[in-house]
Amino acid sequence: MARLIIPDEPTSITFQATAQTVFPISFALFGKENLRVFVDDDELQQADFTFSGSILEGGGYQGGTVTLASAVTGEVKIERDVRPVRASNYAPSNYVPVQAVDQALNRLTAQQQDIRRTGLETADLATALQGDLEAVAAAAFTGAVDVSTREIAQLAHIPSTIKAVRTSGYSIPGDLGAALYRRISSEPPHAGKFQSADGSWWELSESVVTPQMLGARGDGIADDWQAIQNALTCGAGRSVYIPAGIYKCTKPLYVWRSTSVFGDDPDPLWGGSTSGYGTNTGSIIDFQGEGVSARWTDIDGSDPATFRPGIIFAGSGINLERITVRKIDGAAATSVSDLWSAAIFNPSQARCRVSRVTTVGKWYAGYYVDATWGPNNTTLRDLHPAIEDVQSAIELVVEGCWLRGLWGAVVKGTTRDPAGYTSSTWLWSPAGTSDHRWIDNRFEGGDRWYMHSSLRASDGGCYYHDAAAQSSPEGVGQGHSFMGNSFRTAAKYLVLLDRSNNDKFSDNYGETNVSGIGVKPFAITSRTRYVSLVNDSITASFMVDDVERRDRLSNLLPTDIADTLFSIHRVTGAVVSANAHFPGSNSSLGSSLISGQSDGQVVISKRASGVLENLWQITGTSLRPFGQLIRSLGDPSNRLLNGFYGALNLNSLGSGSSASILHGSGNPEGVVTASKGSMYLNVGSGAPMWAKTAGGNTGWQSVTLSGTNGA
Repeated sequence: MARLIIPDEPTSITFQATAQTVFPISFALFGKENLRVFVDDDELQQADFTFSGSILEGGGYQGGTVTLASAVTGEVKIERDVRPVRASNYAPSNYVPVQAVDQALNRLTAQQQDIRRTGLETADLATALQGDLEAVAAAAFTGAVDVSTREIAQLAHIPSTIKAVRTSGYSIPGDLGAALYRRISSEPPHAGKFQSADGSWWELSESVVTPQMLGARGDGIADDWQAIQNALTCGAGRSVYIPAGIYKCTKPLYVWRSTSVFGDDPDPLWGGSTSGYGTNTGSIIDFQGEGVSARWTDIDGSDPATFRPGIIFAGSGINLERITVRKIDGAAATSVSDLWSAAIFNPSQARCRVSRVTTVGKWYAGYYVDATWGPNNTTLRDLHPAIEDVQSAIELVVEGCWLRGLWGAVVKGTTRDPAGYTSSTWLWSPAGTSDHRWIDNRFEGGDRWYMHSSLRASDGGCYYHDAAAQSSPEGVGQGHSFMGNSFRTAAKYLVLLDRSNNDKFSDNYGETNVSGIGVKPFAITSRTRYVSLVNDSITASFMVDDVERRDRLSNLLPTDIADTLFSIHRVTGAVVSANAHFPGSNSSLGSSLISGQSDGQVVISKRASGVLENLWQITGTSLRPFGQLIRSLGDPSNRLLNGFYGALNLNSLGSGSSASILHGSGNPEGVVTASKGSMYLNVGSGAPMWAKTAGGNTGWQSVTLSGTNGA
């Protein structure tokens, strides 16, 4: 049989009755004598109503039904009133029955709730209950260190021989607030403490801290912000476990240096196809209300004080795992001002890891990495002195997450031109945003369940990277790798890359996930430096500086690529379907440089100076770089520094002629077709080099090589 518990819940209920006699109640009570019934403020006598319910082990009821002697119409109020009566009496040093102690604690808790409801002061409460508290505390501490709750422990006189206290709960036994406390000589500087009635101080002594140890309820109703923040502070540098539940928070939460915060996965992990997406289970931080607005960024020096973060990484080396961070209260957002800025905000903190985290609801970004912070940026550090370890937003790992928001993830830095600064005057993230790893995540741009279509049509996407960096030779953030991710968007973009360098996409999938809104772009700007897409299945158009160049990434042509882009590769098996375009006179290597699906194809990248570097060859499914086998090609200002031949077409090199450098095994005469002036390298038996003297497949003449280096 179940035993009575006294949850922290309302102990009165009001009905608007019309000819009604039966009224259900849910709060706990010990008997009918604990009930008071009012009809339009007139109190009924005990004889005017009856109570029925299932009695529990040890006595008491977990709710029941009140039935009036006659039907009434009007306001009916039923409230609990447990009078401060001593129900038990124990002999010193005698056996203490656990059931009687448990029931006494239930009665004390109920009395506290009822007195608090009626507005009595704490001092009156302590006076009314003093006899019961002393008796329960004495019984609990007779030769033992275990007590039922922290609240009982702080009202007890604990013998000096006791050095540690173990509680079974914070407010009631079994509320997940069980904890070990140790006696210390002075008051601790954090909230994980209590002072017993004898004046002794006790400090929380757990390697893993839970918010329940600090009074959190996790019921989605009470504001748990203070309890969770206290837990994060008490557990700083250690582990904080957030058990499954919904934790309402109205202010941002700070996670401190080297702290691991973990919870319980939702069930199911990815959810279904409705707005809930399984996010009503697991460990949920549920941000509500208007939040706290402040200036948190230094993008151009005039950043407004309107940034509203949820969870803030206040130090380096943070691990966040198996947590849902949501903002779903209120109506659907129609403008950016309706959104909180970031579910998770990283102000230039290094070596942080986010794993199996879900962000959902009205966020501008699910995960926002900011590179405008820096060790010398006193503007931001003075505004937020609690933030530690500010260096560079480098060496970050995001794995197995579901990032939803207007943007799934944003990596943002200053818009200032690094060329105007030296290392000593550059105030922002000195190493930019390098070495980020995004692995097996699900990015969802434009959380369509919580954002109006007009907002999603004007902004948002899965990933946005725009970060200038003083230490980068090109002044951009660099080194972001995406492996095995899913990109799904209901917003303006699929991906937007601005000041970024060396963003590499491998084995990813992407699409627009709302029918009727068209294919969304994979967009870059003229400031984007290098992008690589390998074995990706990303269905997106291609856009440069907000101008569409191609309706599908898979249909890219060399002329679609921005002139200042180093290179963009797309390799599927042995197929290269896009290559860079080279601007300037006498430098085009032909619109069909890469075509077909056979081995021996090439990918070329270039430098903005016009010098071509890094000629690659596809062999089977491998993409291989080769050494300096071709020293000069065409005009010296557009020479190839590194290269390898593989049906390399030489077009528009000043004379308007068309020629090729080919290779194969054996004599090409009558077999290999090429234009006059082409060359053939024989890797089999016979003459090693041949020159073309006429069109068609004839006119091949062997070439005699002489000299040490050939001629």
